[in-house]
Parts: sequence; C-alpha cells; structure tokens
Amino acid sequence: MYLNDDRRVLLVDRNERLRGWYPLPGELATVAGSGGLPLLLSGFEGVVPSDFSQRLASAFIATRNDADYHTQQHNEEVAANGWEALDACAGEYGIRWPDGLVEASIAALGQHDLGHPQATFFIHARFDRVPAIAGVQEMTVEQYSAMLADERARQAGFTVHQRWLEQYWIWSSTVGAASEQGQRMGLSRIRPAGVFGLIMRVSDIVRADEFTVGVNRSIGLNFGETPATPRPIDLPGFLRGREGFLGYVEGEMNQLDQAAGFPLTERLGWRARLARDRARLVWFTTTAIGWATLAAELHQRGYTLARDGRITYTGIEEPPASKRTLAILDTNVVNSTPWFAGPPERHYQLALRHIRTLEQIVTEAGGAAIGRCGDGIRAIFPAARAAIQCAVRIQTSSELPIGVGISQGEVMYTPTAVYGNPVTETARLCQQALPAEILVPARLRDQAAAAGATLDPPSRAEFRGLSEDETSAVRYQ
Repeated sequence: MYLNDDRRVLLVDRNERLRGWYPLPGELATVAGSGGLPLLLSGFEGVVPSDFSQRLASAFIATRNDADYHTQQHNEEVAANGWEALDACAGEYGIRWPDGLVEASIAALGQHDLGHPQATFFIHARFDRVPAIAGVQEMTVEQYSAMLADERARQAGFTVHQRWLEQYWIWSSTVGAASEQGQRMGLSRIRPAGVFGLIMRVSDIVRADEFTVGVNRSIGLNFGETPATPRPIDLPGFLRGREGFLGYVEGEMNQLDQAAGFPLTERLGWRARLARDRARLVWFTTTAIGWATLAAELHQRGYTLARDGRITYTGIEEPPASKRTLAILDTNVVNSTPWFAGPPERHYQLALRHIRTLEQIVTEAGGAAIGRCGDGIRAIFPAARAAIQCAVRIQTSSELPIGVGISQGEVMYTPTAVYGNPVTETARLCQQALPAEILVPARLRDQAAAAGATLDPPSRAEFRGLSEDETSAVRYQ
C-alpha cells in the first residue's frame, strides 16, 4: 500500500508494517504554507481522541523500570520535550494541531523505547531481554518498539493516519548508524529531514536541566547498559565521549532549527542547557567533588575509578547481610503439569498471574516476597504466626493444589535473599507438602495456636543434615 502526494511516500506491507524508509506524506519538510502542512492536517480531520491519558499512562508503566537509562522517567521527559516543541511550532505557524495528530505524536514520543533491551542493538543485549520472535536480531530496537506501539494503537482504535504518523515518529529515533553494527544494517538511510522526525531525535537526547543528572545518565547508558560503541576504559575517554555527544546534540539542534524555519531550540531553552553542559564539563576533572560524583556513579554499576583515571570492572557488591530471626514461607504448585499444560506462553501467563496473587497476599499479611522459583515464591515474615496466617489465606484463596512449607529461626538476611538452616528446612517442607497442605516444624505449635490454627499430631520426617525430624500439618477451615 502506498500513500503519496507526488513527493513523499510511505511503504507499508499487507499487515501495515513499515517496510521502507520514506517520510510520511505532508510532513513539515519545509516552512508552513508549502502545501505539505495542509495535507497533513486534513488527514486528521474528524479524529476524536479517546481515553488518551489512560493509554499513555499504561505505555509509561510498560516501560522497563529496571533499566539504567531507558526508564519510565526518560520516556516521560521525551514526551514532555516533544510536546513543548510541537506547541512552539504551532505558535510560530499560527495553527492549532488537530487532536488526533497530537494524540498520535505524544503516544509515539512516550513509547519510543517501549521494547528497549538496554542495548543499542538486540545482538548485544542480554539473552533474557531479547524478544522471542523470528528475525529480531536483524531488527532495530526502534522498529521493534514501533511494532509494540502499533499493536497498542490498533487496539486503541487509532486511524491509519495516526498509526502511520506514530510509526514515523518512533522510527525517527533510530540511533547507532555510525557504529559497525549500524553500518552493517544500513541504518544511515533512516534519517528524518522534516520537523516531526527531528523533534523526535532532539527530544530523545535533550537532558534534564540539572547538569549532573545528564552526566549520571551518560554513565548509566555507557556502563549500566550496552552501548553501540565500546565502553571507555578511562576518565579522559569518558569525558571525550561526553564532549562528542554534546557536539552531536548541537548538530541535531542545528538541523531541527533549519527544518522548523525559526530558532526553535533556542526558544525552548535547549541551547542554554547545552551551553551550561559544556561550560561545566571541566568541573568533573578539576574538582574533588566532581571526581567523587563520577566514582560513586560508576561504583553503583560495578566499576572502579582509579586515581590515575582508569575505569575497571570489579563487580557489584552484595548488599550487607545481617543476622535476624525470621519466619520463611515457600510455596509450590503440586503436580503442576496438568494445570500449566500447553504452549509456554500460556504457562507463563498463568504462572505470572498466580505469583502476583501470592505476592499481594504476602504483602497484605505483613510479609515480603523476596524470590520466585517457577510457579512458587519465597517470603519472609517477622514471626511464624504471621506466616501461618498468610499460608492459610493462600490455601483458602486459590484453586490450585498448593503446598506450603514454613520454618523460623536465625538467618543471614539481605533485601534479596536469606541464608541458613531454616531456609533449607522450609524448602524441604514445601517439597513434601501435599496439595492444600501447610507443613511446619512441630516446635511451632504455639505459633500456630497464636495464629488461630491447630497442628495435626507430629509425624517423623528425615531432613538430611538437619536436627529437626518432626513435622506437623496446620489444620484450617
């Protein structure tokens, strides 16, 4: 399918997937009044935005928040930057953007990194962050994000014009063309020339107004994620890269101003930000606090900044452990194969729904879920009484055949794990528990009574290497 105005063409396949790189019809390649602007506006006449704010919030939430740079906050800032630029253009041109155009544009700005794997290219991403679809290694991250955003747009009832525009915005954010992988993929052809595409590119790289925030995010991009080019090995290399990046930002701003036909980036204050960034770059090399700031940011990502400027990977330190008396609770779906039979996608969805329900119950019972294993969880509580009450609620709230093991004792605790004999004991109790059964050591009889439950008579169990050899099942209604 082609749509054209004799100058600009967008090529779309039978599934309306973008296959060629051509500007969208009527995009502002020249100043308003050239004939392109009226065509673009006419394509959005009569488009009524639906529940846009809710969908945009959903897109923000869907962004990976465990990333170091490409986070929900980044997407929110890009959307805010883009809207600010669109608003300035409307004022300069004396027009009002159609609601449907604004909806599609902000949706694209806010979702441009929806499928980002914390690497510039999928080929460099950690395996568990690469989507399991054919040919993904040959796709750009932006193309995959555009596909995800288009599914949302389709479900939201976007018109074809809106969907095409959203695709164009997101594809315009493609980066890495100068890298070896980018050259192999021919990314130099993905280069927007009009205002919308250039707003996307500049909005994506204009940092927060606070200088140190921008530098810290550069550290996150270079050392917390996998960039297109090799990581710097010393402080001078990092600072040269930062200077090069600021030069790149200036070049993109120059092109945007030229396409817009007026000093857009200066009017938005983006030029002033760039000037402050450059003026203060020397601060990191000439002041003790600047050096310490860099060192601290690198340390959080497992890197050490030596006095001579070398940057080496030393590993991320484990959080400090403390000795505590805690109750441990493990769950397991007994004979789970029939329940989760079918394709892995179905297993994943059912298990995830089940685990999230368990984690909510644990939180409401005053505990903390600290781990997942298959279709079960591990949780900790200040005392066995709360753990037993939680286990009873789990059993009475689920239709699945869940076995639960609970123990209590001194453990070494970190925010993400616990260690010690009570942990091993809990795991073995969970393994032995029958469907709808809660197993605890017989010594916790008083705790069960305090929780409003009773224990069956003790039965003997052999736990190799552990002194406890009597267990009891918690009786509940």
